Amino acid sequence: MRRIKLILSDIDDTIMPKGAPCVSERTRAAFHAALDAGLAIGPASGRGFAQLAPFFADDAACFSTAITTNGLEVYHAGERIACRRSRTKRLSRRLRRCARSPVPVSSISMAHIRCSLREIALI
Repeated sequence: MRRIKLILSDIDDTIMPKGAPCVSERTRAAFHAALDAGLAIGPASGRGFAQLAPFFADDAACFSTAITTNGLEVYHAGERIACRRSRTKRLSRRLRRCARSPVPVSSISMAHIRCSLREIALI
């Protein structure tokens, strides 16, 4: 028989009702019950790790295991165990290079602009 080891949940409209400032006390109690049973439990969110505290009334145990920033960062027991660089840094470097380029803006091709916009849309 397989044993559950990890529980992850979205926050908005899943464990936190629409319009609520944070998850309920009952939800936090359920998270603690899972932790006491030896399970890893936490949110999977598009938000960054630093943004999670208010959603759990600053109860760090409830989000010490988490997948954040749309999967770019993974935390377990409060420690970041995986981090993938965002495309934002690559795009930022590319835009800085363009700003330093002696090529006039009017000569930048439409293909280059569409490519940059597509990269921005992926962020």
